[in-house]
Amino acid sequence: MDGIDLPSIIIGAGSAIIIIGFAAAGFVKGLTRMLVALIAISAGSLAAYWGFQRGDAIAGFIISDPDAWMSGAVGLILGLAVIFTARAIFGILIKPTKVKEGQKKNLGGLGSIVGIFCGGILVWFSFSAVRYVGTLAELQWAQACLAEEGKAQNIEKPALVVLRDLLEESIPGSFHKQYDPLN
Repeated sequence: MDGIDLPSIIIGAGSAIIIIGFAAAGFVKGLTRMLVALIAISAGSLAAYWGFQRGDAIAGFIISDPDAWMSGAVGLILGLAVIFTARAIFGILIKPTKVKEGQKKNLGGLGSIVGIFCGGILVWFSFSAVRYVGTLAELQWAQACLAEEGKAQNIEKPALVVLRDLLEESIPGSFHKQYDPLN
């Protein structure tokens, strides 16, 4: 166990639990419901990204001088609203497709495959988010350390930077870093 350390085990086990959970949900729900959930989550993610990018302008309609965190709040609210609205609309459209009907047609296996795909994508983008946000926190930390006319100050590293470093030192994190197209 020379190359496996505790962060690698924890991150790998957490990733496996998420992927297995999504696979189990896909098996229970069946293919149709899992695809509908995937479409709803994808639409919500795109809406959240759009809201995050334009959050300052949207918050500017309500507040004259919006803070930086408000763009994140706008993205989160828009994303959740789209997810719940899309699920409600799709729920009305696929009302005849109950869980038991999907099990009778043996669509659980295909739903499980979609679930594995969804879980893997969630883990992959979670790793990307931790690395991205950790890098931004490290840049802010470096600016704060050198804020006073080039004199280095002793400021503790933010938790996001420590988390990002733990992720990058782990086996799943190094695999993600090597094959991440967003890196």
